[in-house]
Amino acid sequence: MKVSKKLSAALALSMAVSFTATSSLAFAEGVNVNVNINTTQQPAALVQGGDVDWTNLQMIVAVGVGSAPEGMAAGRANALARRAALVDAQRTLAEMIKGVQVDAETTVDMLEVQSDVIRTKVSALIRGFQVMGEEVGADGLYYVKIGVPLFGNNSLASIVIPEVKPQAAPEPIREIDTSKASITFDEMDSLRAENYTGLVIIAANMNLMPTYSPVIYDMDGNAIYGIKNVDSDFAISKGMVEYANSPDKPFDLAETNYGGRVGNHPLVINAESVRSGSNSVNPVNIVVTKDDAERIIVANKSSQFLEHCAVVFVR
Repeated sequence: MKVSKKLSAALALSMAVSFTATSSLAFAEGVNVNVNINTTQQPAALVQGGDVDWTNLQMIVAVGVGSAPEGMAAGRANALARRAALVDAQRTLAEMIKGVQVDAETTVDMLEVQSDVIRTKVSALIRGFQVMGEEVGADGLYYVKIGVPLFGNNSLASIVIPEVKPQAAPEPIREIDTSKASITFDEMDSLRAENYTGLVIIAANMNLMPTYSPVIYDMDGNAIYGIKNVDSDFAISKGMVEYANSPDKPFDLAETNYGGRVGNHPLVINAESVRSGSNSVNPVNIVVTKDDAERIIVANKSSQFLEHCAVVFVR
């Protein structure tokens, strides 16, 4: 949504005076006002709006825009415009966070409704935003890009993962009955001998949605890998899986190892489909064939890449 100069100016003035209790947001302490900003060009990289970047930055980012009344001294004008831009960015950031998918059934907004503690923690996270860029454009508007991390200490993961993963020992990856398996004993031996370093599942063009708690299922609905199988601290610091953009050509490990997440010798599987949870329509979970499910379980037995969250979903 575009902000007119008049509206933005009014916002700047009102926010410069106070940031009232009617909003759950407030300015982070210690945010310095920088008035020495380049005004030679429109900041094309800073476009008003927000994004949840699971792939590259692994951050939730928002860009706010603000301006100050005409005729004001440059330093004061920039300070007010920056403050208005920060408020605008924080509000957008809050909206982006609300829509983050925690698991197939739950968004952050749902957790906030259920718990005052979660709502307070999310508000604190927003107040602790990082300034990622700021400029004054040739149009005189002030642009500020802010963000909070998806993973790590003081991240959204540190708030929501404990809600979906109680502090308990991880459950072991399920076993398969090798006497009834679809794949042969020779293939099982070969899979064990490979010592795979991770798992890559290709789910390109399937509209897979990122989430904090994805599940890998076989076609019979049996869960192979989920939040119960991993350590909570690791899920908070690194995530259960890493999301990668779909390659323009067939998967080539020589060109990308996804930041080292899956090592130099991952098992590569094509997803059969994606699915939601029992009571949702959010396609956050992966479905693989029965044979591929058995391959994953057998290969994991020798190197435990699933327990170490050495998993990448390509979407």
